[in-house]
Amino acid sequence: MCVAHQAVPPDAPPDELDTLAQAAAVEEALRALGHAPSRLALTLDLAPALAALRADPPDLVFNLVESLGGVGPALTCAPALFDALALPYTGCGAEALRVTGDKLLARARLRAADLPVPAAWGEGGEGGEGARWIVKSVDEHGSLGLDESCVVPSGGVEARARDLRARYGGRWLAERYIHGREFNVSLLEAEPRSGGARGEERRCEVLPLAELVFLHDDPRAPRVLSYGGKWDEGAPDYALSERRFPAADTPEEARLHQALRDLCARCWALFGLRGAARVDLRVDEEGRPWLLEVNANPCLAPDAGFMAAAARAGLSVEGVVGRLARCALGAPVPPAVDLGAVSWRRAVEARDEHAVAALVRACGNFSDEEVEIAAELPRERHQRGAASGYELLMAEVGGELLSYACWGRIPGSQTSYDLYWIAAHPRAQGSGLAREVLRRALAEVRAEGGRAVYIETSALPAYAAARGFYVSVGARLAATFEDFYAEGDHKLVYVLDV
Repeated sequence: MCVAHQAVPPDAPPDELDTLAQAAAVEEALRALGHAPSRLALTLDLAPALAALRADPPDLVFNLVESLGGVGPALTCAPALFDALALPYTGCGAEALRVTGDKLLARARLRAADLPVPAAWGEGGEGGEGARWIVKSVDEHGSLGLDESCVVPSGGVEARARDLRARYGGRWLAERYIHGREFNVSLLEAEPRSGGARGEERRCEVLPLAELVFLHDDPRAPRVLSYGGKWDEGAPDYALSERRFPAADTPEEARLHQALRDLCARCWALFGLRGAARVDLRVDEEGRPWLLEVNANPCLAPDAGFMAAAARAGLSVEGVVGRLARCALGAPVPPAVDLGAVSWRRAVEARDEHAVAALVRACGNFSDEEVEIAAELPRERHQRGAASGYELLMAEVGGELLSYACWGRIPGSQTSYDLYWIAAHPRAQGSGLAREVLRRALAEVRAEGGRAVYIETSALPAYAAARGFYVSVGARLAATFEDFYAEGDHKLVYVLDV
């Protein structure tokens, strides 16, 4: 195994030197787990790293690269290099790091998903009475540029941004300052399922919620973790904040905790995160949560917030490092499915009940009850024929069911149909097989005189990949039934014109 990080000069600032503490902790954990890790320091000149990785390809790269040459956005070069060499590595891919590392791109994606983000300067309401704004870097993390003067009234935004550009260069964003509670929520990828594949959605575990409590005497003083307060023990505000793990000991607090956990899980799915991540939120004085930042590459040093949250969940540093390694190694790239080798079948056989159950169970995100419901439909069709109201299409390779669809005309309607199920085995996901199954099923519906197909699914993060698939084939969201399946688990109905 190889622990990769950016090259850190001796005179580097403390936020960069912290990378070396992470690398040492990960190395120690890997040794405790029985591995013999090596180190790889990357620079903007990737040629030496490329040569080293080609000469001795590691089984796994533990990626801790946070920047290259002091340039934050260049961190995407590391996973791009590992992908080019087909090396498994921990953490997020280049695209997730690119989007989350650019606060403007991240804000746009969050807004498009209807998730709450504070207003930005230039979006209107800049001169609101009493409005305060926080000016922060678009591309850099680690609290760069944050100090006692970073929160300003409307009239001071442009001057503050000019000052920061003169001092640090780069791009700067002014965002409406939310005066309230701050939460830093750590997310850790769930253990890989047996037989999982890279095409399968990566699930996350939301670790115990950490609240950053500010200890100012003035209740209206800006609550901001400055660069000095985070990295400089001699800074005046270094001791004016502390991390706590509040208990959800009242109904109101329990509801807030659940809302924050749900928002973070949605961020995980929205940005396609994997490995480890952190989401920073504010809760305003009316109790409304706001998303501030999604960090797809959180610090894993033993004294950092991520490891503190993991410890609250009963995980040691070795436990976190081991899980990240297993998640990276336990998700091989699925082999491509040759669509020309697929056998198509409409006739339902007795064996299909068990084949469908096995396929749906292999997908990994369906409950036992859902698996039983899926198996019941081919059983009904086999026993009752067309009178069951169920039509199926099976896609097999070498006699193995790799994808299928089940649909039927909605009773009382002549032209509207339900798509009850469509699923693809994880080994076939990403091959285009499910899309071809749907295309053929819609052709059958069209031949029967159907004009619209309705698709029901859950709004939970576990179903994000399915929702994305439906939208990608042209389905539009027609209705939302809140708390339909359970509290917080809404039913979404999509419609697809045939």
